[in-house]
Amino acid sequence: MEKKVSEYENILSKAKERLWGGIDAMRIQLNGAVGNLKNEVTDLIRAMSENISQAFDKHGNMLKDIEDKVNENDKKDERRDEAITNLKEDVRELRK
Repeated sequence: MEKKVSEYENILSKAKERLWGGIDAMRIQLNGAVGNLKNEVTDLIRAMSENISQAFDKHGNMLKDIEDKVNENDKKDERRDEAITNLKEDVRELRK
């Protein structure tokens, strides 16, 4: 009877060792997977950040172009207003 108990204890001990070995292997795989996931998320965030920066740069350039066009049109408007004022003065002079 003691021999059978000893055999069962050995079988249980070996099963316990295999179970813990399997758990350790799964833990190592899980840690590796989590590490890979962290790296992928970091790379994704970096890529998104670069894309956002590029988009802001592009829109910033577009806004600068629009601002330049507005300033150019303002100068044209100023010259037109000056020409109209000069023309009005010329007409007043001619009426005298």
